[in-house]
Amino acid sequence: MTISKTERAAGYLAAYIRTNGRFDLQDVADRAGVGKELAFVAQDILELLEDKAYLFDLEDLYLQEEAQEAAKLPLVSDWLKELTSRYFG
Repeated sequence: MTISKTERAAGYLAAYIRTNGRFDLQDVADRAGVGKELAFVAQDILELLEDKAYLFDLEDLYLQEEAQEAAKLPLVSDWLKELTSRYFG
């Protein structure tokens, strides 16, 4: 199965974001021959980030995940840490 140019461009952009921009994204895309596709994917991502309805839904999902994390029972190690700190300061 071959990967399309758009998929490769999206992969380069994802790698760039994951590595906090530790490489020249445009140079890599140009060398791979996916410069135009990278510009298209980047523009689409930017439009998505400016979409207020998407951001509202994203924030709602984030708050739900935070609430689920807070509702989880503490780990045994957390319980032991609290118990030992009571006795050993």
